[in-house]
Amino acid sequence: MLSRRDALLTSAAFLVGANRTLQANASFSEFPIDKDSSAAKSRMELAVAEACRQSAAACSLIICSRANQAFSFEFTSLCTDSRDICAVTAQVLSCPGAKSPALCQACADACDRVAKACRSTRVSRDIQNCETAAETCAAACRTRILESLPV
Repeated sequence: MLSRRDALLTSAAFLVGANRTLQANASFSEFPIDKDSSAAKSRMELAVAEACRQSAAACSLIICSRANQAFSFEFTSLCTDSRDICAVTAQVLSCPGAKSPALCQACADACDRVAKACRSTRVSRDIQNCETAAETCAAACRTRILESLPV
């Protein structure tokens, strides 16, 4: 039986593969490209990817911290899951034309859980930085989801 973390990573890997397959098989002549809109979306995707990278880095710092021994297993596990999901999301969104609303939703949910856990812990500056990075990432991912919805 897969652990929750393994299931999330397996799902993320599937989404990465599916996204790359769709990109490879897409005929770009089928999609009219508005260069201004395309450039704005690309900048937004890169901004979301950067927010995900920052959140992953903040979680890594918590996981590797000497103070980690004082944290509960659940808190460390939340940070580990969030770090992994944020890293995968950042990698996917760094690819041009990436469309991964399901992965962005998983990332936002993981970041929300970490931010909530950080709010209740708040023992160090690293925890506060992790909370801020997770909140920023969750908001960016939710914005990305809204932008990907059909009008």
